[in-house]
Amino acid sequence: MLSIAKATLRPSLARAFAAPATSMSLHTLPDLPYAYNALEPYISEAIMKLHHSKHHQAYVNGLNTAEQSYAKSPSVREKIALQSALKFNGGGHINHSLFWKNLSPTSADGGNLPDGPLKKAIERDFGSVEEFKKKFNAATVAIQGSGWGWLVRHFTDFMINIADVGLRRATTLPPKCLRSLRPPTKILYFVRVRRSLTGYLLTYLRSSYTHHRC
Repeated sequence: MLSIAKATLRPSLARAFAAPATSMSLHTLPDLPYAYNALEPYISEAIMKLHHSKHHQAYVNGLNTAEQSYAKSPSVREKIALQSALKFNGGGHINHSLFWKNLSPTSADGGNLPDGPLKKAIERDFGSVEEFKKKFNAATVAIQGSGWGWLVRHFTDFMINIADVGLRRATTLPPKCLRSLRPPTKILYFVRVRRSLTGYLLTYLRSSYTHHRC
């Protein structure tokens, strides 16, 4: 069900969120490239609607609010205090925008990894596609609570690795990568997985329970 969506993240992007301009236009929720029910039975229509129209929209709203507050703030202290909101909501918006592009319905050949450069790189660096799946699943399952998992390629040595981070630190670049990279190094995102408790609750628990508890 995963299709390979590549997106380059430039170091300047992080700086853009750190210092938003007063003339910056508002961020908007991107349209999905498929219908809400296109990923069933793997991801239900209800979960897709909630995740996209509510959760992702909340990040967009939070980012716009934080940027507007930053632009209007006359105090350096206030601008510093807004950094966490900018990073959290900005990272959530970028992560989700790329995440939707990684999903593809089976009718569009989702779930298949075609022969090509990515498959060769996975086999080179992980031994096999199945071994990569095991390691990728292990990395994302180990995340405490909600969070993100990435398959990334370093532009300097063209090696691909798995990176993960919990939701509370879910800025666009995982800390593991931030510690090892120096400008002008870039990261190419191949595959992203969003690990969230919400999907499990809506799918497997009684509706009366989720209505009162979630």
